[in-house]
Amino acid sequence: MVKDEPEAVPTAAGEQEEPSTTEEPWRPKVHEVVKDTYMDVLGVFEGEEWGRAYLRPQGGGLEWTTHMDNLAPVTTHERIKDQLDAVNARSRGL
Repeated sequence: MVKDEPEAVPTAAGEQEEPSTTEEPWRPKVHEVVKDTYMDVLGVFEGEEWGRAYLRPQGGGLEWTTHMDNLAPVTTHERIKDQLDAVNARSRGL
């Protein structure tokens, strides 16, 4: 049987506390590959300070910063496309 809504949880005083329906916002983990939506590139999340995300290219290189709001999870399609672009660049000698 599938439930559409979570059940209310009783509190210590006996009242029914409504379940939370809001999910926590997505937050990247350190060393997770993320998408910088402002620059439209993928990068490795290195950390956050004062609302700024620190990213670096997957193959190494210069770190850059962006606002945390500009980060998004990477889809499988984006990850494969990024890897294919890197292989193609190497084959052209770039």
